[in-house]
Formats: sequence, structure tokens, C-alpha cells
Amino acid sequence: MGFNVDVLDGDPVQIEIVYYTDELAGTFTPLKLNNDGELVGVVGADIFDATRNSEHVVVVQYSAIDGGQNDQDGVLDGTITDPIGLGVAAPAAVTTTTTSQGQVIPAPKRATGSLSATGSNAIDILLFGLLVSLFGFAMLIFAKTRVSKAG
Repeated sequence: MGFNVDVLDGDPVQIEIVYYTDELAGTFTPLKLNNDGELVGVVGADIFDATRNSEHVVVVQYSAIDGGQNDQDGVLDGTITDPIGLGVAAPAAVTTTTTSQGQVIPAPKRATGSLSATGSNAIDILLFGLLVSLFGFAMLIFAKTRVSKAG
């Protein structure tokens, strides 16, 4: 998810993002893309579980300052640009090492993460293209039928 907020140059903004999910807040880490396309943590973000409209939600709260903290472009221009999402640690592969004495030693765990998918996916685009093509084909048939009846 990403958004822009228009503000007075240099003004801070309090941001709250609510994710409707059954997962607990501890499962996630707020992440954003920096100018180099790398995932980085959101400075000063609080993440917690809450209830909204009788549903469990995960809430992320933080502040952003035009041209400063959590403004991706870092430019004092009256707009805060903020690409943010929730990262989930991928499960670590289970590997072990066995010593010559037969002792099993687990490998150290490494966590990696990725932003949650919040945009369109390829199936949506494919279905839209198919719908447009069918509509165009139907219009072509209609036009040919109309021309043949007129002639």
C-alpha cells in the first residue's frame, strides 16, 4: 500500500493504518521501500492488536514529516510520499548438522520478509483483458449484422 498526503511544507502528520486480519500484530513488521528499492523498517512505528466493528485488526501508527522522517522522497514539497506495508517473516528452512559423536546441531535461523500484497494481481488483469476482448468481438458481430441487414 502506498499513498501521498498533502501538508504544509515541513508539517508532521500522524498516520494510522488498519489491517483487517485474524493474524496477531506480533506476526508482522511495518516495512516500506526506500529510494533504492530496499525494504526498511518504519521509523517510530507502533503496531498492536485492536478490535474495530467487532473484528480483530492490526493497527500501525507512526508519524511522517514532509521532507524528513518517513517521507520517501525526502523533499520539502508539501507532499508526504509513503509506500508502506506489513512484512511477514518467511519460515526458516530446517537444517541440521550431525557431529562425529552423533550430536544433532540445528542451523542458525535467518528471517527474511516481504511486503503484503495490496495491489492488483495478474489474474485480475487477465480477466479484465478477456472481458474487453469479448466486448470488442460482440461489437464487431453487432456491426456486421447491422450492415448486412441494411444492405
